[in-house]
Amino acid sequence: NNLPVVYIIISNIPTKDANMVKYGPQKKTYTYLTTVMSLAVLPEYRRRKIADRLLATVINTLTSTNCHYLFLHVRKSNLPAIYLYTKYNFTIHETLPDYYANPIEDALYLIKKIK
Repeated sequence: NNLPVVYIIISNIPTKDANMVKYGPQKKTYTYLTTVMSLAVLPEYRRRKIADRLLATVINTLTSTNCHYLFLHVRKSNLPAIYLYTKYNFTIHETLPDYYANPIEDALYLIKKIK
């Protein structure tokens, strides 16, 4: 079987922040929002803390970058994932009604402050 056991897809989004302007001409800092686009572990490999270790590695890596926030969406019914994210101090920013299809379900929009 050549399928991956686990994967994570992240994306950085540069955003100008007026509060982050440095002194001097044209010296601006960019605040990065990093999005967890997808995090998955094959069913037969779950409950082995694989996703936990992967998420911890991502968060640890982001602390040495310009990333200030990490955010993601998760199905409201995905209690194991929600438990994992709250363990790493993600907070619920808002509920997005009918965000997912097949089946239709609300999403929780979670945010974690990195810096």
